[in-house]
Amino acid sequence: MSNTEQRKHQRHTTPVGTIVYTTESMGQILNISPGGFAIKYLFVETPISKQKNIDILLGGTLLSDVPVSVAWESNTTYAVKDNVKMSRVGLKFDNLTAHQQNAINSFIAEHLERKEEPIFPLAY
Repeated sequence: MSNTEQRKHQRHTTPVGTIVYTTESMGQILNISPGGFAIKYLFVETPISKQKNIDILLGGTLLSDVPVSVAWESNTTYAVKDNVKMSRVGLKFDNLTAHQQNAINSFIAEHLERKEEPIFPLAY
């Protein structure tokens, strides 16, 4: 079995505070590209990986109803504290509007290529 790279775009590590959320869960975006992103998220009954549209906070820009699909999904969850479970998933963007794609590209160009300090420093 071949383990070839299928990504079309370079991934960029995101600052802490770059998040994704739904009405039931939220997660931290770990890396992003024009084609998709990887997140670690709170594992709940209806996890982010089961959603077709999500909201993303990129710096000070909120993107609502971003269409996504699962590129890969971790088969494991892990406890972080007090029975809170986390998991990881890779999501790809599906049929973005011009506004959504431009906002993602601008975020990558402005915040990630300059290796800025975190936009919203959060303590864990």
